[in-house]
Amino acid sequence: IASSKVTKEWPQTGAITFNDVKLRYRSGTPLALKDITFAVESHEKIGIVGRSGAGKSSLAVALFRLTELEAGRILIDGIDISKISLNELRSRLSIIPQDAVLFAGNLRYNLDPFHHYSDADIWQALEKCHIASMVKSLEHQLDTSVVENGDNFSAGERQLICMARALLRNSRIL
Repeated sequence: IASSKVTKEWPQTGAITFNDVKLRYRSGTPLALKDITFAVESHEKIGIVGRSGAGKSSLAVALFRLTELEAGRILIDGIDISKISLNELRSRLSIIPQDAVLFAGNLRYNLDPFHHYSDADIWQALEKCHIASMVKSLEHQLDTSVVENGDNFSAGERQLICMARALLRNSRIL
């Protein structure tokens, strides 16, 4: 597959189109996604609901190219994501998992593992997620230790911390 270069600004609008997408996790297993076609326009917010095993998580697997499609195409701003390097694609998308996981280290590391952002940026993201006051109440604030999986925080707190991390990245697709 030839790799397409995308501009630094891509995606500009964040429009996503699934065209006749088929995804199978392993050869010989049933399709996890069968002939899925839909579009999400710029600034549109959607919810995906369905019973267990219906394919909700498989949509994210397909979008992040964790498994390559058996057939069909996924376009972001009109560009076929199969033509973009995995690193380039994944660096432009953010996801907040339902079962948010934190890494052993400290809060600052979990929010900004590559030291790209100022403390002011980090606090602004925490404010937007309504968790800044909780972090400020901690003795060591951003330097508070995080145990493996973030088990020293509640599930809701872990999810808000992951949301703040995603907001820091300023992805157009979240």
